[in-house]
Amino acid sequence: MPSVTWSFKGLFSPALLKKNAKRFWPLWGIYGLGLFLLLPAPLLSSIYLYIDRGGSYISMAAPGGELRSFVAAAPIVGFLYGILCAMALFHFLMDHKATQMLHALPIRREGLFLTNWLSGLLFILVPNLIVALITLFSGLGAQAMGLVLDDRFLLNLALGLGAQTAIPMFFFCFGVCCAMFTGNLLALPVFYGILNILVLGLFSLVADWLLPHLLAGYCGSVPEWCRWFTPVLHLQILVEQGTGYGVLEAICYCLVAGCAFTLIALGVYRLRQLERAGDLVTVGWVRPVFQYGFGLCVGLTMGIFVWRQILHGDSTRALLTLIVLFAALGAFAGRMLLKKTLQVFDDGWKGVAVMAVVLTLLLVGIRADFFGYQRWVPKPEQVESVYLNIDSYPRDDGNRLERDITDPALIERVTAIHADLVSDLSRIAPDAPAIHNEWNERGEETRRSTWLRLRYAMENGEVIERYYDDVPLLQSELETESTYAHRLETLINQPELVQWAYFDDCDPTKAEVVDGWLENLRPAESTQDVSAEFKLNAGDSTSPQTETATVLVGADTDRSTSYVLTTDQARQLWAAVWEDLQAGRIGRRYLLDNAQRQENCYYTDIYLSLAYTQVDEEGRRISRTTTVSITVQASADATLKTLEELGLKDRLSRRETLRG
Repeated sequence: MPSVTWSFKGLFSPALLKKNAKRFWPLWGIYGLGLFLLLPAPLLSSIYLYIDRGGSYISMAAPGGELRSFVAAAPIVGFLYGILCAMALFHFLMDHKATQMLHALPIRREGLFLTNWLSGLLFILVPNLIVALITLFSGLGAQAMGLVLDDRFLLNLALGLGAQTAIPMFFFCFGVCCAMFTGNLLALPVFYGILNILVLGLFSLVADWLLPHLLAGYCGSVPEWCRWFTPVLHLQILVEQGTGYGVLEAICYCLVAGCAFTLIALGVYRLRQLERAGDLVTVGWVRPVFQYGFGLCVGLTMGIFVWRQILHGDSTRALLTLIVLFAALGAFAGRMLLKKTLQVFDDGWKGVAVMAVVLTLLLVGIRADFFGYQRWVPKPEQVESVYLNIDSYPRDDGNRLERDITDPALIERVTAIHADLVSDLSRIAPDAPAIHNEWNERGEETRRSTWLRLRYAMENGEVIERYYDDVPLLQSELETESTYAHRLETLINQPELVQWAYFDDCDPTKAEVVDGWLENLRPAESTQDVSAEFKLNAGDSTSPQTETATVLVGADTDRSTSYVLTTDQARQLWAAVWEDLQAGRIGRRYLLDNAQRQENCYYTDIYLSLAYTQVDEEGRRISRTTTVSITVQASADATLKTLEELGLKDRLSRRETLRG
């Protein structure tokens, strides 16, 4: 006679399913009520207002738009409801008596698992179907009464039903999978929550907080694929895209991952040792993974926190010491949780010691650059383009260069500068002494630090980025041709790079000046000198009106003022500025506010508004306007000549005139 465990009742228990439904009705009942308040209730409210006002109710949003909020709420609702269902339906695995009793029944483990899993599916599916039917009939009724539904009402309803079913079901499967690895009911939601963000959290700690303090130039970021291992975040991003494709992608993600977690849970359940009910971790090979993984997480989190908040980033050695120390303490704490005792040092110190040694070697190897990260410089012939980002003086619109360089000659110069910079890592290391700005007795800057960002697009498709946030700049090195500082200043003064710095969003050759003004002019010596500039010719239709601006006049030479140009003056000045830019006589960049910068640069800035036409991705022509500021320089012959013709050259200010 065949064994009873192979009968229908051995693989599925209708009695257990019915018992689950009756026992946990508050859980799925509250879930259904919440869904009702989230979706059908607002729609029914719109219908009620329409009827109450005699068919004259006009809504700002078409009824049915509530479905978008219904879909957007699915990840958060599913995250909470999924773990509650898993805790309710598989709580018997956390209790010795319940475990022994249920597994003594004539039903296989697969049958228990399948019955409880189907119970969870029904707890999710039935309330969703009821809410969807109420919403559908409410929408059809609203349409019959004259209300205009959202154009995508039926599509959004189908997507909403799919999302609110697939997403909670995925989280339920994930919670069940977590339940198979623990025998502690209180630990289950903790494991569930941590594992939802573990991958993203670890990569964030390493990429954003650890490696930037160990490697010079490190500019890594959290990989995009980490989002796939952070379900609650990934699903929320997908459903908030505002398109059906995002919701469909979320549903497919949940179906595939949910099936995978279900199979893993079933496989672990079949091999689970029932006598481990009550233990923190029930699977033997997972226990050391938990212990040392817990220690590593504690080491990174507490080590970085104490180093930054208490030691204020004192030194890299202190950071490494704290990480290893807290990792060892965390490993002992993890062993205490597993053993349920404080007596873990006698037999557990060897494994912790090995972990500490391995972690120390890894951290020291990273800091010593055993992998060659810090000294890496690409070969120019392997680079398709390089993005350069650096600041300079004067502080006009050209002070920050951000550009992708594709010229092979310039790429070769950038890589040579990069090689010179990393030749002495002690100057740019994360724990190098801070660089403070210094000035001489004449107020000339002789030392400061700047940032330098490089992003190489390689021929093989790889993109490699370096960011140096504290690059030393010394006047003595700027005067030496063989230094990276001199080469860098020479590079950023290439005419094409200077023009890119000023006009990064438009083509100046196709732009037209619409207005302009000057800032930081010295006040005129008397009111008579400027009265003609700012008088209003009211009532005289034959005399041109001059644009006005508030101007300070008189003998206060320590005050500065502005001057508004007429359209003709702005165009005349723009022609002169563009001529000087092409010839390299204006826009000269300086890495230090030194004597050369102060002798060549005035403290008067020219502001010009340029109108241009831009073609978007769909081929439409869009009119735009941008304003560019350019500092007047003594080498700008054409610009100074034009300012002299406008009677403004004598009012250009220097630093000493602004100080008074």
